[in-house]
Amino acid sequence: MTPPATVSGPADTERLDLLCINTMRTRVVSMPSWGTFDRQPGACWDAVLLPASEARVAVETAFRLGKERSVGRRGPVLGLSDFGASPPVREFLMGFGFTLNHVLATSRTVLEARR
Repeated sequence: MTPPATVSGPADTERLDLLCINTMRTRVVSMPSWGTFDRQPGACWDAVLLPASEARVAVETAFRLGKERSVGRRGPVLGLSDFGASPPVREFLMGFGFTLNHVLATSRTVLEARR
């Protein structure tokens, strides 16, 4: 049985439902403070991020510093690599690929690469 893909980032029921409808076993993890999470014991990391999960995608609508630690070499981080972007929210999200369709497509690509 394939372990679930792990999506770390802004989580809500609609995103999780759509990922599940698309037949990807998915676990959505919200990590508002990676610094706090980083101080937790390894057993906590394992319980949340599932070491057997080979496919991971992190979504960070701000600077992606620190999110790489949650995915490692198991997938990409969709996030900003610099500061200063300040268009209206809808333009920002669309322009930087923070859309449900882009996250789904990235997740599918990562999952397929691991099969």
